[in-house]
Amino acid sequence: MKEQLDLIVKEIVEGAQDGLIATTYGTLRIQFDTKVEGKVIFQNQGKYTLMIDDYSAFLDALERYMITLIQSNHKWLEVPSKVATNTITRDVIRDCIAYLFLKATPWDLNHPVAFIDRYRQFLMDQTFMEAQEYDLESFDCKLQIHREAQDYGQETPYALIPTLVKEINGIECKYVLPYLRYGMTYENGELQCYLYAIQDHKQVFYSLEEEKFQKKIRRKLYQLGSKLPDRFSDTVHSFAFSENVLLAELEKMGISYLGVAKSQPFKTMIKENVFGKQNIPEGISTRKLQAMGYVFDVDRIIENVTTKFLLTAERCSYQNPNYVYEDFNEGYVMLRNQHLEQEIENDYIRDIVNTITKNNEKQHR
Repeated sequence: MKEQLDLIVKEIVEGAQDGLIATTYGTLRIQFDTKVEGKVIFQNQGKYTLMIDDYSAFLDALERYMITLIQSNHKWLEVPSKVATNTITRDVIRDCIAYLFLKATPWDLNHPVAFIDRYRQFLMDQTFMEAQEYDLESFDCKLQIHREAQDYGQETPYALIPTLVKEINGIECKYVLPYLRYGMTYENGELQCYLYAIQDHKQVFYSLEEEKFQKKIRRKLYQLGSKLPDRFSDTVHSFAFSENVLLAELEKMGISYLGVAKSQPFKTMIKENVFGKQNIPEGISTRKLQAMGYVFDVDRIIENVTTKFLLTAERCSYQNPNYVYEDFNEGYVMLRNQHLEQEIENDYIRDIVNTITKNNEKQHR
């Protein structure tokens, strides 16, 4: 496989020079330059540069990654070329490697072997395989937590999904909280977690009881912002809920570090290229076009989403003084648990943390 990977990498980095990486699904319009062992291989004044210090080690890491991906039979393997043939062809390998590059932060581009090995460990991780269930007193319902495998287009192989559940008049009512796209990896002999995205979930109700339950939860979520400084006013309470659930689960497992990705520039480039070149019909109001799926002010939207994502992590540090928010490097910030046993002022966040961390016996569905 290594010889095949060598040719595929050369195709990808050559395409990236001009901002056109070919895949079976279509062309990825992302651009970066490449340096291998100190020598400029491809350069076109790109903003980002892939730095490969040891080309052989880089190929070894890609080979390990692909072997793990194939053996795992994870959904990330189901790229269009695999779906079409149901066999592992050269196109499948090329597509998987191309989509892996989309996940890189600027830091990862300077440390590509560590990046590839990290994502390999994300694939292998067994954390959260068993669903968790807790009685959450402050919300007067149960908190269920489970993970779901994600498709190849998402930031990580797995998402953690917190859900609030209550049976009312014999009907199970649910409020699905934002998905946490995360990964677990060993670094310096210590298990660490990385968070790459929080994605909202549109609530759907199937009964009057469920509609009332969801309205009640929205009112309670609002209380997560009690006494919050104005600088966090743009953060979303449900996002903070989900991230606090993740932090509490990590604390229960003795994991002290949560790395939060500051940016994945190539995913941003794709969004800019897809939405920035729309053919906007004339004679239709902006509001109606937005309802039809057209996207306006792409740069502002992307910047807004990224800012809120990082601000949510900083908010978690503010509302839980046991965590310190650190700007780690150009790719990641870090939430570090100092285990100070500081009291959490917000009643609802304190209940989330205490319910999970002080529940010594895991409750399974």
